[in-house]
Amino acid sequence: MRRTRDQAIADYEALGGRKQDFNQATRDVESFVSKVPGLSNEIQLLAWTHRGESPFIHAYTAGQCDADGSGVRVKMIPRTFWDADPRFFDSHPVMLRERLRQVFNSSFDPNKTYICISQETTSQAEIFASRTFHDEIIHGVEIVEALTAATGNEDLSNAFAWLVTFFSAHAAQELLQLIRVRSTSVHGILTQHDSSVSTTSRALNNEVAYLMFCALDLEFDVRLTGLRSAAHLNGSEGYIRGKDPADHERWRILLDDGSCVSARAANLEHIRRGIYKRARP
Repeated sequence: MRRTRDQAIADYEALGGRKQDFNQATRDVESFVSKVPGLSNEIQLLAWTHRGESPFIHAYTAGQCDADGSGVRVKMIPRTFWDADPRFFDSHPVMLRERLRQVFNSSFDPNKTYICISQETTSQAEIFASRTFHDEIIHGVEIVEALTAATGNEDLSNAFAWLVTFFSAHAAQELLQLIRVRSTSVHGILTQHDSSVSTTSRALNNEVAYLMFCALDLEFDVRLTGLRSAAHLNGSEGYIRGKDPADHERWRILLDDGSCVSARAANLEHIRRGIYKRARP
């Protein structure tokens, strides 16, 4: 690690930079990346999905002028590339490969830990970090996938339990009450005496799953289905942008072609398109 850092500073100084500026740029990168909503969750889920490939996740931006992080790009680089392909050195220093080999050949546990390199490409400042997976993030996404694949009460109960764990007690109770009110007023589902939902539906499950993804600052991709008056839109894909301000029963969907439509939760099918992505600003 010391050799890698010394080499990075030497390269920076060779271009006319100062050591103190390099150190500040490195701190700025770390601060910037940590503040982009949903970025750490996107990185973590990408690492989790590919944990069997001994990858490192490369998050990079050409500048920090975009406060919302829209310019940040994320790539998964598997061991088959960083450890064997000579093209790896076209964009990364030679010493990085040795450092990665040392990390992955020690007591590294891919089910607990992942490697992420955050970089600001203009200054070449970067952060090499070994991070721990957060169980609540992984578990939350697993619940969403189960919740949107079926209509079992157990999945909804798991979602409620996750919300209670993820949020503060007050915020969780407010959110659960909102779900219960909508289950009755919008979806016609009665609640029990203890205010729990007695049954569920695909529409209600979609709404709860979307709220969970909102909590994680992740994009909730959907496909339109079962539309009658606009049957030509069935099969169109996009992502939820929020509630329709003109109709509390509907959600605004930004389609891939750039158009925006309004649809009920019953006409939405959650889909996974490649990696989980942070919500767009």
